[in-house]
Amino acid sequence: MDFSDSNDVKCLECESPCFTCVDKASKCLACDGSNDLDYVWQNECYEVCPNKTAPDLGSRKCIGCSSNCNKCGTLEGPNCYECIFPYLLEDGVCVSECTKDGFHANKAQTRCINETEFPQIGPIFSIFSLIVVIACLIVKKFKKETEIIPTLVALISVIEAFAFLF
Repeated sequence: MDFSDSNDVKCLECESPCFTCVDKASKCLACDGSNDLDYVWQNECYEVCPNKTAPDLGSRKCIGCSSNCNKCGTLEGPNCYECIFPYLLEDGVCVSECTKDGFHANKAQTRCINETEFPQIGPIFSIFSLIVVIACLIVKKFKKETEIIPTLVALISVIEAFAFLF
């Protein structure tokens, strides 16, 4: 093809949903928004960006996530918020095992958590609260002038205070 002769240069008309295209009419560089297909990824138009990509609202393109990341954002730096199994999410990055001291995989095996942030003492305090309620009911049975509601509130408040300390 001789580009010096303007009669030899022909523009390619794009097929919808392509707004602009390259090489062939269905290979999109940008989408026209028809049928809500606004975002382009690998020369195809999508309504929402597929997994392992995130929408760039400015360019209307899908941007690939970091390796082993299934869902991410478009902010600079670590921006993953869901990893591909069996990887674990740790500070916006997918890792094969938790790297920070005191952190381990959660029960669902999806992210690294710090055990001190999620202590396993809740059931212990629930059982203790039940014992206090039963004790209050027994006291009420033997000592009729006991006010049950204020007594329960006072005792369970003490239990809650201990729960916050731990």
